[in-house]
Amino acid sequence: MTGDVDELTAFREEAVERLEVEDAVLAKVRAPRRMRMVSYLVAVVLIALSVAVIALRPNGLPLWILTTYIIAGLAWLLLFLPTSRKEKGFGKQRRAFKKQGLKTSIKTIARRRKRLFAEVWIDTFFYGNVMSTISISLLFGINIVFAAYYGLILGQYDQQVTVILIVQAIAMILLRLLLYVFRPFSHGTLSVPGSFKRKLSSASSRGAIAFVWALTIIIVAIVVIGFVLVLGMLLPGTTMSKILDFLTADGNANLYTVILIFIIQYFVFRHFQSIMSQRLTEEVAQSRKRRLEDEVLGSLASWEGRRTDESGTSAMSLDELRARFYRVAIYKFVKHDFRGFLPIYFLAPDMRYLFNEKVLELLVSAGGLGGRTRLL
Repeated sequence: MTGDVDELTAFREEAVERLEVEDAVLAKVRAPRRMRMVSYLVAVVLIALSVAVIALRPNGLPLWILTTYIIAGLAWLLLFLPTSRKEKGFGKQRRAFKKQGLKTSIKTIARRRKRLFAEVWIDTFFYGNVMSTISISLLFGINIVFAAYYGLILGQYDQQVTVILIVQAIAMILLRLLLYVFRPFSHGTLSVPGSFKRKLSSASSRGAIAFVWALTIIIVAIVVIGFVLVLGMLLPGTTMSKILDFLTADGNANLYTVILIFIIQYFVFRHFQSIMSQRLTEEVAQSRKRRLEDEVLGSLASWEGRRTDESGTSAMSLDELRARFYRVAIYKFVKHDFRGFLPIYFLAPDMRYLFNEKVLELLVSAGGLGGRTRLL
């Protein structure tokens, strides 16, 4: 009995600690951002400068387009630069990740927990891409405007290449917009097919017409998303190979231009990424806090001291409560900035849970990460 009490106390303390972390994150992202208006002003000036580079520099547009794909490709990796300052809510938490069983945990994941492990990383990858929706829309929107002007109106570039560039840019924007609107990571990305299947079964039970409508909507959604994924991820590689020829056509001047454009684009990209990440983080942290309060601590308070509800049926088990907690706690907020400027907030896997065999086993037995909204 004492062991059960100690276990409950430890679990409650862990949940309260995580709730305090979410409070600290909310306090940070809601605080006024210093130099935000200056950052806006610099971004506007740099965008104007970029327009001048495109208009005045020979091969300015191809070099600009090339750099946008470089920025888009490196954006996720640049988040892992060690630029963060340790702050409450983003630093190391009291219960440190123990590395003693890391080797055993990795072997177990490789054998039995690959799907769950992959889902955590896929969800965080998509979440990271959503943060760049405004940035990608702005940079690739410039691609569309200037490609249409120089290629379709002035006829300075081959029309077929111009159309490909415009379609690719639209696809890159649509890909982010789809992720932002539908947010598959919020329900477990790998659980989406199962969700489609459940929707079909539900529609089928309501009649043939409802089933046909549901099937049509799902097919259209799959076709559109597949089209966008192919255009957004495969075609940029072919276009980049064509544009790379420009780098050697004008000596070092092209290289210097690329460096200048890269600096301009990265600041603009980071500025708007910072703004969007702050808004997303506030929304997500508020949702996570509410879930910890209601679904974990609130349910735990009502669960303690009784195993059945008023009707006499089995009440929620402690393992189910733990699974609710781990669906939230398996992610943590990470903050990156440059000496306090242009902060980026994003969700990353919490390794102390991701490599914990008991946590993974509990989540798998509880149906995995999907089936409930987790990140939002």
